Amino acid sequence: MRFLFISLALTLLVACGKNGGGPKEMAAAQECEVNGEGVSCDSIYDGLGVDVLNAKVDVPATIDGSSISFTQALGHKAQGRRIACSVSVGENTVYHYTISGDTLYLDTPDGNLTMNRVHGSGIMGMWRSTNYVDGTTFEERLMTVKKNSVVIQKNCER
Repeated sequence: MRFLFISLALTLLVACGKNGGGPKEMAAAQECEVNGEGVSCDSIYDGLGVDVLNAKVDVPATIDGSSISFTQALGHKAQGRRIACSVSVGENTVYHYTISGDTLYLDTPDGNLTMNRVHGSGIMGMWRSTNYVDGTTFEERLMTVKKNSVVIQKNCER
């Protein structure tokens, strides 16, 4: 019995020493890497789980050789515990575009966006862009399957 108590105490002592520090060192903020960017580990592992959100609109539009003109205002927002994921388009908003190989360059009122072809030909098909901001992944998809409608979908994860 004495042997069992001594080995249990020794195992406990060794296990506690493996962290290499006491409470002061554990309280210091740790830096984690997410998609090549340094973020606070506390912002990722807060016990709330992961937000995986999706926002999507199917907007009536006119597509010609260099622009997409939206004829209706639509928006959708998904609210998570830590982040929100939203997509919106205003009525009479115009996205000018150029295509070079499998790359789509969009000039939108909110800024420029570079997307890569997933499938399709010309402007028709699916395009995707992925961005990482402060530990959050934003994947945006633009789908043109008809000349009178455009689907914009955003997936957000943190």
